[in-house]
Amino acid sequence: VTELRDARAWPQPLRIALTALGTPDTLPLPDLCAYTHRWRTLTPIVLTRHPKRRGGQTIDGPEDQIARELQLRGLPRATRITRIEGRWHEFRAQRPTGRRAAPAALLGAHIELAAPARGPIALGALAHFGLGLLVPDA
Repeated sequence: VTELRDARAWPQPLRIALTALGTPDTLPLPDLCAYTHRWRTLTPIVLTRHPKRRGGQTIDGPEDQIARELQLRGLPRATRITRIEGRWHEFRAQRPTGRRAAPAALLGAHIELAAPARGPIALGALAHFGLGLLVPDA
């Protein structure tokens, strides 16, 4: 970890940490950098929006939101999304500001894609903090 400080530009030190350097072929992360069409959650996906019920139908449900996230990231479409039951609410889903994600918004899933995709893949809100991380599903 390196601290950068320029008293003229930054009132607080800026901390930078390099976590990995290389290509998917050279990084020692075979699971995260796999090339496959079957994935499952390692950490829970935090939904970006609240599902709604209209006319007895679920609108923008978890499966719809996962499919949308895949599309937004330019990944192959999902041919099957199956929820994984578990104690996903026990994961810490808190932003640095202290605001917590609602427990009902956390879920696990098996995702089968129409074509193989290279990892790492992370979906949903807080994916940039490690939630919604997918690993190959055997």
